[in-house]
Parts: sequence; structure tokens; C-alpha cells
Amino acid sequence: MKIFLTSLVSLFAATPVYAAGPSADLLPWLRSALVIVGLASFTYALFSKEFSKSWIFGAAAMLIYFITGIFGGAASVITLLLFLASGVLVLVEAIAPGFGIAGISGTLLFFASLALAMDNGVQAMLTFFLSAVVVLLMARGLWEKGESLPMVKRLMGQDTPKREKLMPWKVGDVGLSRTQLRPEGIGEFNGEEVTVRSTGPLIEGHRKIEIVSVRGRTISVREVD
Repeated sequence: MKIFLTSLVSLFAATPVYAAGPSADLLPWLRSALVIVGLASFTYALFSKEFSKSWIFGAAAMLIYFITGIFGGAASVITLLLFLASGVLVLVEAIAPGFGIAGISGTLLFFASLALAMDNGVQAMLTFFLSAVVVLLMARGLWEKGESLPMVKRLMGQDTPKREKLMPWKVGDVGLSRTQLRPEGIGEFNGEEVTVRSTGPLIEGHRKIEIVSVRGRTISVREVD
């Protein structure tokens, strides 16, 4: 039994090295690229209104990252298990939303597993820096296009208000911004909430707004004094 337990610990803690030669020098940066691609895919998926294939693509990139790390000697089975555990925690949060302990723990565990599976500290810092730049640029571009974060709202237990089939609002109607409009957010007119879009700069919440155009189901507003 003692020998069996010792072998089991060695299996999970060891970081065997299978890569050698010129490919071993290139492998760490290929793995960094997988992390960037995976995080970019998750970012796009967060902005998707329905389930996106980007979740699958991102998860596949991350799995390849950990598997190549194990074969390259940078990661161990433990880091892979930490990554899988983080996915389970986030899934639990998605099933029972509220963004509580499960969601926060899953997120922290996810990034911890990525860092522990890196080849060295320099690679980790550079990879996370480049990932942050890519993710922020993507998020800014999607946000400016009027995309919101429905997946995050679901995790936090917030429902996006539905627009009425018949649009009872017209140009010139005045109401209040219930949330920040950057550029999209929630406005209130005649006691009813509706998704609106700012035609100018960011509008803070609880500001007086006026409808300047109604095109299809897109309501554009501006801040008024």
C-alpha cells in the first residue's frame, strides 16, 4: 500500500520532460499563444447573447495548453485538475447564479492554474500582459458596437429587460437613464424600462434623457438638462 501511494503521488506531482531539441524552445511560446487565443475566445463568448461555440474553442485551446505543458515538463497533472476544478466551480455558479463564492473561487483558481503551468515567471508575466491587451481591445470594440454582457448578467442573476413588441415611445419623449449608457443601457419612459443607446458620450445613471430617433427596435437618446 505504501508503494502504491508513493507511486500515485509521483504521478500527480511529477513534471516529466518529453520535449527536447529545437521544438522545446518554441513550445513555451506556442503555449502562450494558446492562452491568448483561449482568453480571447472566452471574452467573445461572454458578449454572445446565446451559447457560443467560442466556449468550446476556448476550452479546447486551454486543454491543449495544459496537455502540452505536461508533456513538455512545465505542468503537472495537478495543474490540469485545478483547471478542471475551476470549470466546475464556474458551472456551479452558472446553474445557481449570484456571483458568490463558487464564481470568484473558480475565476481565481482558473488564473492560478494557468500561472502554475507556465514554463517560467517571465513567460507568465508576458503572456498575461499580452492577454490583457487583447482582451481589453476586444471588449472595448464589442462594447462600442453596442454589445452587452448577457452571460455575466445571467451569472449575477440579472435579467435584461425585454423590449415591447409595439414601441410606444416616440422622438421627443423624455425619461431617465436607469443605468450607465456606454453606449447601451437601460432607460425609463412613462414608468417602463427599455434598452436604449446613447448617440454621444457615456451617460451616467439617473440622468434626464430624450429620445432622438427610433429605428426599428433601436432607441437612440441624448442627455438633456
